Amino acid sequence: MVDSEHSKNIILALAGLPDFLRKSMLQKRLAEFYTLLPEEQEEIIDGALENAPAIPFDSLARLLKTWLTTVCALSEEERRHLFAVYAAKACSNPAKFVTLNLDGMLEVFMSLDASQRQTIAASIRDVIAATGKPCHGKLMVLIPDNAKKSMGI
Repeated sequence: MVDSEHSKNIILALAGLPDFLRKSMLQKRLAEFYTLLPEEQEEIIDGALENAPAIPFDSLARLLKTWLTTVCALSEEERRHLFAVYAAKACSNPAKFVTLNLDGMLEVFMSLDASQRQTIAASIRDVIAATGKPCHGKLMVLIPDNAKKSMGI
C-alpha cells in the first residue's frame, strides 16, 4: 500500500509546481497509470482520495484544474477507464467522497472552458450509465444536485 504521507507529499509537490511543470508531470503520471495493474491503479486513487481533504483547497484546486485539463487530452477510452475506477471506488467506499469539498471541486470544473466541461461531463455520464443498479444509486446520492445539473446527469 502506498504510504499516506508519501501520497500527500506528492500531491502537495505537484500543486506547488508552476503550471507548465505540473501539466507535464501529470501527463507522465497519467500515461504511467494505464500501464499499472488494476490493484495499483486503485491504490493510487485511494491515496489521492485519502489525502485530498488534508490539502489546502487553493493548492488542491490548482492541481485539480490541471488534472482535468490533462484528462481532457486523453482518449475517450482512457477517460472512461479512469472515471470508472473512481466510480468503483466511490461505490465500494462512499465515505472517502463525503469528506471531499465537492462544491469547490465543481467550481474548478465550471472554470474549465465549455468544450472541456462537455468532454469531462460526457465521459462521466457514460461511466455512470454503465454502472450496475446498486452502484448507480450510490453515485446518485454522492453527487451533489448542482453537479448533476452542471454535468447533465
